[in-house]
Amino acid sequence: MAGGGKFPPVLTDPAIEKWYHMKENTHAYYKLNRRTVGIAVMLTVVLPAAFYWGSAAFAGKFQPAGSRRSEQWYISNKKEETAAQE
Repeated sequence: MAGGGKFPPVLTDPAIEKWYHMKENTHAYYKLNRRTVGIAVMLTVVLPAAFYWGSAAFAGKFQPAGSRRSEQWYISNKKEETAAQE
């Protein structure tokens, strides 16, 4: 019954088969060079450090929940206000 007709049960595409082969054998084709090391450092060190800095710099400065239309979301530090007044 199954596969006995005039159409084969699985159609293969040479481009997809080549992609699968490259995907399964990356250890044979991957080489460390300046570009790949740069990308790895960016994704593992620089990007998380930037997110951490941004979250630490703006932690507790905004409070959108529970504020009215006339109130500001930004919560300023007391040190910044006293330094600006002097």
